[in-house]
Amino acid sequence: MKKHRGLLIATISLTVLFAIALSFRVPQRVYGRFFQKPDSGPLCTYELKNFKFHYQKETATPSIVMFGNSLIDYGDWKTILGREDVINRGIAGDQTYCMCERLQYLTSLNAKIWFIEGGINNIGMSPEGILGNYAEIVQFVKNENAVPVINLVLHIGKNAGNKFTAFKDYETVNSRVDALNKLLTGYAQENGINIIDLNPLLTDKEGLLKDEFTTDGVHLTDKAYKLWGNEIDKLLESHNIQQPSQRAISSNN
Repeated sequence: MKKHRGLLIATISLTVLFAIALSFRVPQRVYGRFFQKPDSGPLCTYELKNFKFHYQKETATPSIVMFGNSLIDYGDWKTILGREDVINRGIAGDQTYCMCERLQYLTSLNAKIWFIEGGINNIGMSPEGILGNYAEIVQFVKNENAVPVINLVLHIGKNAGNKFTAFKDYETVNSRVDALNKLLTGYAQENGINIIDLNPLLTDKEGLLKDEFTTDGVHLTDKAYKLWGNEIDKLLESHNIQQPSQRAISSNN
């Protein structure tokens, strides 16, 4: 009797989960990854709320896509950039190979420029592997007729290991970041891609993220986001990417 009761509860639970997934329009292929065997490869699983936003535009006319991990996710980009035509597609904790998985649900956004940031969460992976993920994302953005911009990976601070055990050896982490950034810079130069490097702006002479710019050795303060926004503004201006209302005014003059 207990076996049958347990089976009934399990069946009901799975049915409810499936119904929730459908209500959030969770893509079937990714939904299935929740049940992937642990030994069959990296799991790219997210909370259901992080599937829903792939289908909901914060603005009807997005010009800018912010794509990455928590550094993107936690940014109030409309306030930072002072414009409404921005969509935030950052997910805290995301890794570059999972960002590649998400691309198939980000087609036809009709944005003009993508700012791509990621890599610190899988910095233990080979730099060449992460570069390959970036190259895949860049090619996707180009296929969407948009401009890709690579944000180089930001160094961590000395106290990052207090909260994140993976970052206790901050010197090794930053050394790996440098190796990756070198590859990303070379790739960008070879392919005519703009980069944003925040390290000269936010780190000290030892290459550590300054306390004034971070809340925990990894994540950023409002002051840091303001400096990042300034760098983004420069590229938006150089590519003449105006807000939709401004474009309408320009075309009428």
